[in-house]
Amino acid sequence: MAAKEVNLRAKLNRNAAPQQPSPATSTSAPSTPISPVDEDDLVRKEVRIRPDQVTRLATLRRRINKTRTAAEKDLDPAEKSTSMTDRILARVALDYLLEHEDDLQGWTEQDLLNSLRNAKD
Repeated sequence: MAAKEVNLRAKLNRNAAPQQPSPATSTSAPSTPISPVDEDDLVRKEVRIRPDQVTRLATLRRRINKTRTAAEKDLDPAEKSTSMTDRILARVALDYLLEHEDDLQGWTEQDLLNSLRNAKD
């Protein structure tokens, strides 16, 4: 039996109440800065990632922290930013995905990833 491609946007629109697109989710609107996050305001959501993603995420986190540390070495401790974490990087990736949700096509992980890669900013 052949797999049928599903447009997730159409399915979501059918199930959602009508709403105006917010500037935060509109791909045509400029990105707005996010406010600092209080850990108490966050909701726990488990996500499973592949071993190669674990390795690359750790490498990226270390690189960002190393660069940040070097750039902030002469700053007063109160002026230094917090250390980068895997959770912060995951939230950034999720924000990017949601900002480009209108570009998502397909119904497999690979299809969705390809549609994001081919999206025009």
